[in-house]
Amino acid sequence: MDTAELKGHVKQLQKLTEESDLLALLDTLRNGVVVKESLLRQTSAGLAVGRLRSYPIQTVADAAKELVKKWKQDIEDAKTAKPPSPPPPPPAKPPLRSAKRDLTSLKVTDDPIRDKCIELMYDGLALDSDMATEEILALATIIEAAVFETHDEATTTEYKARFRTLFVALRHKDTSRWRDAVLNGAVEAERFASLSLADLMQIA
Repeated sequence: MDTAELKGHVKQLQKLTEESDLLALLDTLRNGVVVKESLLRQTSAGLAVGRLRSYPIQTVADAAKELVKKWKQDIEDAKTAKPPSPPPPPPAKPPLRSAKRDLTSLKVTDDPIRDKCIELMYDGLALDSDMATEEILALATIIEAAVFETHDEATTTEYKARFRTLFVALRHKDTSRWRDAVLNGAVEAERFASLSLADLMQIA
């Protein structure tokens, strides 16, 4: 019940004289008003109902007394009520995986450039996977070995560029299906290493 509606009921209350009408309106006020101290003051509802406590018809006087008592108790309860607890924060997402986070060190070959490329492939594959570290490292190593072989076993500029392309294919949202396919074995690591740029960048 809003302020305007309550004011209307207060005016009615001051005009009614029939017992049944007064009791019905008091019942409406009892069940239809969410009590706030400020609301009772603004509408003079508290004063209007309070005066009825001495009404000559006893049933009306008793109903008014009960309503005043209820309102006082509701106001007191509202003052002492504890504010609702804020909802718990959503669980934090686990940090994205990477070679630096999963491994104390990464030294698979005797060549730091090759090891860096293996690390890049590990980062591309691991991300949010729950696969064991050793399995992801094995796949990353297979990919690197396949690329190394196709580049005449030399860490050339083209060799390095190839890994940047493969990394993008694994991590980009439009082509990340390759990551899932390599991890679940749908695409063998050697085949992934040999895919053309057009295949790698093709959006599913």
